[in-house]
Amino acid sequence: MSVITKIRSIVVDALIPAVNNKKGVVVFDGLPAYIDENTELPAIAVHISDIKPSGEYLDEDLWRATLHITVLEQMGTPDSELDDWVSNIVIPVIDECGALARRCCSIDYSGMEYPRNDASAACSVVDVLYDITYEGK
Repeated sequence: MSVITKIRSIVVDALIPAVNNKKGVVVFDGLPAYIDENTELPAIAVHISDIKPSGEYLDEDLWRATLHITVLEQMGTPDSELDDWVSNIVIPVIDECGALARRCCSIDYSGMEYPRNDASAACSVVDVLYDITYEGK
């Protein structure tokens, strides 16, 4: 299993029990190309982007990337409800995820985005971003 696959799996495994009390929440390992708004919302997608060597040391296999935890809700859901997902589920899960802390060298919250474009037109979205570094082995 690749390192980024393992990191995503750790986050997905931590999120599932946290959303168990919310009816019908789907947790995706990766960013889905299509979401059926009738059967797959609300949802959380865990994906990683901007993967590159850290460049800090020539003889070390250290990588940096952006970890995304993307919350997707029905179109028209107010940002305040998305904020509740972030403050009550996403941030506490990442803060308390010991397996992720052991797998990554660093995990730094870097912000949130509310994308508004054609790709996200079918639902309301908040993307929570973390800068992570990890060893490639």
